[in-house]
Amino acid sequence: MSNPVFCRTLAASSLMFIDASVADASFLLANVPAQVKPVVLARDAIALRTITQQLKAQVQATGRPVEAVHLVCHGAPGSLRLGQTHLSRDTLPQYATLLAQWRNYLSPDAELLLYSCQTASTTAGLALLDCLSLLTGAKVAASSTLVGNASLGGDWELDVQTAPMQGMVAFPAVVQEQYAGVFNQLLVTNTNDSGPGSLRQAILDANANANVSSGLQNIALDLQPPGSPRIIYLDTPLPEIITPINLSISFSAPLTLDGQNITEVANGLTISSGGTNISGISVVNFKGYGLEIKNKGRNSISRSAFGFDMTNQIPGGNSQAGIFINNTEQNTINSSIISQNDGVGIIVSGEGAIRNQIIGNNIGIDPFFSQARGNSGTGIRLEAGTNNNTLTENDISGNGGNGLEILGSNTQNNSIAFNNIGVHRKSVQNTTEYKDAGNGKHGILIQNAVENRVTNNLITDNSEHGIYIQSSQPSSNFRFYSISSNTIGKDESKNISSGNKGDGVRLEATSIEVSRNDIIGNQGDGVSVLQGEDNIINANRITQNGGLGINLGSDGITPNDPGDIDTGANGLQNKPVLTSARIEGEKLIVQGELQTKPNQLINLDLYLNTGEDSEEGEAFITLSPRVEIDNTGQAMFESSIRIVDLPLSEGHSITDAHITATATGESGTSEFSQSIAITSGSSSNNLPVVKLVSPETNTSEGGTPSIYRLERDDAQGELNVLFQVSPESTASPEDYSVSAPGLVPLSGGVYSITFAEGQTTVGIAVTAIDDDLIEGTETLTLALRESGSYEFDEGAHFGTVAIADNDSTDETAPNAAPINQLPTSSQSTTQGEDLIFSDETENLIAVYDADTDDELQLVLSIDGGTLTLANTEGLTFSTGDGQDDEELNLTGAQTAINQALDGLRFRPDADFVGQTQLNIVTNDQDSLNPQQDEDSLRFVVFPEAGSELPLVELYDGNWLGTNSPGGQTFKLTLQSQNTGGLNELGMFRVDDAEGTIEGIAPGESGYMAAAMARSRIVMSALSNFSDNLFPGLETTRHLTMEGNSFWGFYLVTGSTTDTIKGMIANGQTPSNLALGLPESGRLRIDESDGSFTLNFDDGLGSLDFDDFKLTLTPTFNLNPVIGNNLQDQNEGELIDLRDYEGFMTATFVNFSEAAYSNELGFYTIDNAAGAIDNLMPGDSGYAAAALARRVNFSTGFDGGKLFAPFMVANGTVSDFLSQNPTNQFHGEVHTYFAFMGANPDKIDHVRLLGDNTFAFEDLLGGGDFDYNDAVIQATFV
Repeated sequence: MSNPVFCRTLAASSLMFIDASVADASFLLANVPAQVKPVVLARDAIALRTITQQLKAQVQATGRPVEAVHLVCHGAPGSLRLGQTHLSRDTLPQYATLLAQWRNYLSPDAELLLYSCQTASTTAGLALLDCLSLLTGAKVAASSTLVGNASLGGDWELDVQTAPMQGMVAFPAVVQEQYAGVFNQLLVTNTNDSGPGSLRQAILDANANANVSSGLQNIALDLQPPGSPRIIYLDTPLPEIITPINLSISFSAPLTLDGQNITEVANGLTISSGGTNISGISVVNFKGYGLEIKNKGRNSISRSAFGFDMTNQIPGGNSQAGIFINNTEQNTINSSIISQNDGVGIIVSGEGAIRNQIIGNNIGIDPFFSQARGNSGTGIRLEAGTNNNTLTENDISGNGGNGLEILGSNTQNNSIAFNNIGVHRKSVQNTTEYKDAGNGKHGILIQNAVENRVTNNLITDNSEHGIYIQSSQPSSNFRFYSISSNTIGKDESKNISSGNKGDGVRLEATSIEVSRNDIIGNQGDGVSVLQGEDNIINANRITQNGGLGINLGSDGITPNDPGDIDTGANGLQNKPVLTSARIEGEKLIVQGELQTKPNQLINLDLYLNTGEDSEEGEAFITLSPRVEIDNTGQAMFESSIRIVDLPLSEGHSITDAHITATATGESGTSEFSQSIAITSGSSSNNLPVVKLVSPETNTSEGGTPSIYRLERDDAQGELNVLFQVSPESTASPEDYSVSAPGLVPLSGGVYSITFAEGQTTVGIAVTAIDDDLIEGTETLTLALRESGSYEFDEGAHFGTVAIADNDSTDETAPNAAPINQLPTSSQSTTQGEDLIFSDETENLIAVYDADTDDELQLVLSIDGGTLTLANTEGLTFSTGDGQDDEELNLTGAQTAINQALDGLRFRPDADFVGQTQLNIVTNDQDSLNPQQDEDSLRFVVFPEAGSELPLVELYDGNWLGTNSPGGQTFKLTLQSQNTGGLNELGMFRVDDAEGTIEGIAPGESGYMAAAMARSRIVMSALSNFSDNLFPGLETTRHLTMEGNSFWGFYLVTGSTTDTIKGMIANGQTPSNLALGLPESGRLRIDESDGSFTLNFDDGLGSLDFDDFKLTLTPTFNLNPVIGNNLQDQNEGELIDLRDYEGFMTATFVNFSEAAYSNELGFYTIDNAAGAIDNLMPGDSGYAAAALARRVNFSTGFDGGKLFAPFMVANGTVSDFLSQNPTNQFHGEVHTYFAFMGANPDKIDHVRLLGDNTFAFEDLLGGGDFDYNDAVIQATFV
């Protein structure tokens, strides 16, 4: 090293400020001596203010003035750069007041040491040092040469000083020698295309420095003489930026890059370095992209223009797009102008394009807001799987295509918020008023994308629809949540008087939520649903639109149909029928009825309308108490609202207003109901009266029908009447039929008949079905149903029908099933030793049948050995002979069979070890109704003592193979996870030690899909997991593997196995799936004493193999873990005790990290799909039915059942059942289940951390997806 400088004893009060943009800043930070307080200056920091605050804090903390301040930053002749502060003799006056404050915190002999290149090499630099000394009172030292690595021409000597110093340097000699960079700044001094002082040369020099330095290269603009033109006319493309640079130019005097002389297709700027900061440039007239960012992310582009020349204030579009973010992450486009480009304004594309931010830009507008200068295509396009991006506070107006596009099935989790789309702020000075400048097509177009959020945007004046969502795929597991709190159309508060030229919102998709929006003054429908179901439209203001407020289908108003059996958009959900809206005292009472699909809970939204357009939803009043639809599909409802709570618009009286309503059920939201005027005083309906005539009519099987008549007293108009036929005694719907002209069968025995205009009588025939069943006399009842459309005569609304049976009696006694008796204790043996089942060894196998007079049939089978009966006397064999058989099929009397079983011998095969199973089937061979019992007994054959055969072997560094023919158990224990997200580990079976799957080798096309088709889930791990996160939590899984099998492993980062499989099925290649293949380099397996340590790297940072670490120990699980046998499946966070009898004692460990007060529990389900009686997860009423089955689990569970966990978030079970029993998305209290279809947001809220260990996320929509809000673990004893 040239002229090494050695440290004297460091001052007791010293601070070192390291600019984050210098090369290898982390290396310098790690080597700051303990006596010096280090502070990192962020790249965008207002650095001098930060330094002042730190000096003040140091003096307050120590009570002593600071003796030395070290500034490590970029420099150039006569200047230095700290964060965003460019400090030179010319800029010093604007910082003088701040610098003068340093005198208050520095000692009289304080030293200010500037480690910046060439700062003191010019007259201006010397003047800068003198001024700094005068302002701060400190002695100032700087370098006239490069500072840093000797091989780059640098040294560490600060050779220019304002006064003699003691030579203090903060870094010791060894650090000086090891540091690989220099702190220089590259200068652009002219606008030449190339050569010394040009921008091209600065980029070339920065790229060359990349070979020896990994830090940020600083490029500064210093055009000479000052005031020179600031346009660079390029003749050839600029070099690609391959090393991080910082090019920050004042927005008030920008630098323009003009590509009009370049004939080839070329970008204005191409960044592939990552970590680059650019501001204050204009990029115009290039035939490629104005800017392309690729390969690496974390770049920042601010206060720049693409397609608009800020120097001359004229347009100059780029041919392909303004900005292209090409599959890179965490880039920021901020406060820039992207206008007049020939294609799209900004494109964000690729599954690697994640967490980018597009904030505060003008897209399609000039920088002075004076007029629209739209891009010829779309304003912003998100496509090809880009996700988790944020678009906020942008003005997106005047573009030739759509304002914003979100395209592709894996383009998800993007946030679109607080943007102006189709309008823009009036001027730079006036940002509270707006000008119309609609985009040429839709405001927002979304195709096949899910889980994106569109909130708090202003979307208006667009030439087609405000928001248009199309999806060719059902969205059963996701909700596009949500289109909420937007203004879509007119906004008089912002002086916007025109809406979108088409619909406010148009949906051709499933599972969309449109809530709390103002959808006003659009020329088409407010909300149009052309196809798809489960679309929720609630709590919006929808008024003054040219079409319907809500339109299901494209054919105008959809009439209600009996039973709501028609199909189409949102299932053509029937709308409510309002029968009364009257004022009683200080309340408004609204009454009505609804006919729809049976057995569901319906949400009713009520709306107040005061304008001429009374058939929409001018003002949302309230979510009425939920209406329970009975098993016939009918419900009456009444809602009471305080008059003072009604949102009456100014100048309107309540008696001038109308009420409308919508119904939201399992198929989605209906159209608006027909409005009803609000009246004063009590109800006076003057409804028609209906009778049921001809009671007590009897019939018989094969006889003439029983005839009833429906009569009404008013022949005006059509009238729909409901009646119900209910079987009594032993009757069932299969015993009779009902017929009438125009009869529509609904559900639950309810029928609908419509009286035509002028018709007063309808006949009903009840016919008995002639069958061969012994039933006796059966009775039916007929009864009119209540309705808000008619009244019925109290004396003539009910009748009965008696059906006589014509069949003879032939009673038979029921046949009881046989029972197998098996040992209750665990069974095992060792290679070469027989296992005997007998009464003497207390592991007897026997069969019993309480009522058989015939011989029983017994079938025994086993793998891995043979069976020999104690004797064969009285037995007949159809398979085997009772001696060394793998399968036996025999018949005999119960006594003879049990004598043969007392002493049954299992002899394992010579080479067999592992787990096996004895299967037993007993049939009583009854001639009329045969019954049987099927059971199995699992036991283990251990290796003989001294066996050298390893239980599991490692092949090719990544595959594990089992050597036990009978299979064995893998015990997997999580050691640590060193990532910020939630990961899921799984296994997949391969066919051989090379990892082949059905002839497909690792790395070949189709291998990923084949591997995931065989996947088994092991466990999830919380972010940054360690033993200290939840002390005492056992994060262990036991999985039983088949004999002589081979296994690979995979890691899913930030998602689930099921989601990954869905992506593969859609033809996508998930970037967050790491298969542990030899060529992937993502998994390292270490072996020690028969156990294995799996070390996964998730591929998001450096290759350190510490992102997910667990141990795998092969074992023979004589006493299997109880309850976990479904937990390797999707939505398998269940406890399965169906194979156990009696009470299963368990201990429980609970943890909670949540801010919410949550309630955890378990409920019983009928099968692994989560069924409860006839309800499936996602069906209306499922949540309430599940909680009705919750169990007390303080000490264990009853055997013979299947249990699923649940969490009530932000409340108790009682709170949930009283406030949100149907688990609606917009409720205050929610319940989350292991089955995503049952969750209000259709998102996974339960993860498996180990055997019977469940972790919960309590925030709607997944929140922070950390799943550490609550954890519960059950251990059975």
